[in-house]
Amino acid sequence: AWVYTSEGAGYINPEEEFVIPFTFDRAHDFHQGVARVMVDNKYGLIDTQGRWIQRPRYTDIAPFDRHGLAIVTYGNSSIRYGLVNLEGHMVTHASYREIGPFHEGLAPVKDRNAYGFIDTTGRLVIPCAYSKVSKFSEGRAAVQRDGACGYITRTGDSIIGFTFTKCLDYDGGKAVVYQGIRRAGLVDTEGNIVLEPSVDRLLTF
Repeated sequence: AWVYTSEGAGYINPEEEFVIPFTFDRAHDFHQGVARVMVDNKYGLIDTQGRWIQRPRYTDIAPFDRHGLAIVTYGNSSIRYGLVNLEGHMVTHASYREIGPFHEGLAPVKDRNAYGFIDTTGRLVIPCAYSKVSKFSEGRAAVQRDGACGYITRTGDSIIGFTFTKCLDYDGGKAVVYQGIRRAGLVDTEGNIVLEPSVDRLLTF
């Protein structure tokens, strides 16, 4: 467990013995044997023996997710985002301006101009071609281009053309869509119109 003293942050064991010296400015919980620590305003990674897995170099390291990946930020005048694994290795192959959390094995990323998706290996599997994207739900993600939205599959195939003004996430095999401000309807996961956009307003299921 991490603790703070007048000397800084370090770690103790269940017997309250000091097992990792108090040499850090900030410390966080261990996750699968790896902890995020900060020294001189830079984040790095240590193992349970206090040895460096990755010496401090990032402006921030987010908590590791269930895939064993963490979003990191770096750069001075221009902030960039990447993904590191529990070994401290960068798995993304490009610098991004945004990286979102993973849902159904894919995470949204933004390059200089648009959004796409990467998989858990850091590979860009859906090109950055959209002005906005949502998370994947039930194998579908809402995406926007030229002011209109539709849905794509995990392979990047379009199942519903860009004909709506607002697209919500799928829940129970259906998603709420809008044409205009108050004309709401429903579509199924195959792109079929279940309810024509005609209802004044619909909420999510």
